[in-house]
Amino acid sequence: MRKVPQVLIMYNLKADADSREYERWSLAVDQPAVRTLPSVVDLTSFRVVGKTSGAPSYQFVEIIQVTSLEAFQADLEAPYLRHVMDRWLDYVAEYEIVYLEEIQP
Repeated sequence: MRKVPQVLIMYNLKADADSREYERWSLAVDQPAVRTLPSVVDLTSFRVVGKTSGAPSYQFVEIIQVTSLEAFQADLEAPYLRHVMDRWLDYVAEYEIVYLEEIQP
């Protein structure tokens, strides 16, 4: 079975950011732009609604399946994506990106 690397992005919006406006922009601009990258197999975005105890550490989580982590990192340098990433950073206060590989026998 082939391992499909994944990128996990966890983030919080800035205090003055409107979350509904951000979600509309993400659906209309950010997600479609990321999906055009040759290395992206799939992208799923989530709003965090809770956790087992205490307050969640992040408001949003994205899981991006990629052909390879190296290809994805190279694709992020695409000139047309720079504007999208800059706008994303206008909304986002803090984020963490984790690279994942499925555990298989």
